[in-house]
Amino acid sequence: MERKDTARIVAEKIVEVWDELLNSEVVGIPHLVGRISSDGEVEMSLVFFDEPTYERIIEDGCVSFTFPLEVKDPKELFMSLLKFIREGTTPSILEPGEKIKEPLKENLMKRGFEVLWIAGDSYVDAWVSKNGIRYHLSFERTGKDEYTLMRKEKVQ
Repeated sequence: MERKDTARIVAEKIVEVWDELLNSEVVGIPHLVGRISSDGEVEMSLVFFDEPTYERIIEDGCVSFTFPLEVKDPKELFMSLLKFIREGTTPSILEPGEKIKEPLKENLMKRGFEVLWIAGDSYVDAWVSKNGIRYHLSFERTGKDEYTLMRKEKVQ
């Protein structure tokens, strides 16, 4: 099966899962769990976990994945999922230990965070929001133009 056909099938499956999400009781963080076989067959389900989980396994030409639904619409989910499947990158994730280049505020915004407040130089505190969830982030300058996330806390 051609890649364009596979992408179309993935898009259709995402719409089905999105409709299921809208009609279900959310008990945790919703995730897509699926598999794309080498012949283009696509399996995808909606599953709930306590924590965001990203997993991508490529074996015998098949891709299996677990991907959290931390987006606002199915189109954004489709683009994020395809990027994750193809490249294995999760640009929206921000976990302690991760390094971010300057300018810090702009790079947080590129990752989809709304920066509510940011201050500091050697140590930076930031209050940010993403998909309706607010976070308090603490960074430490670890290089000339680089910061390392030291702490990430959800704010109620």
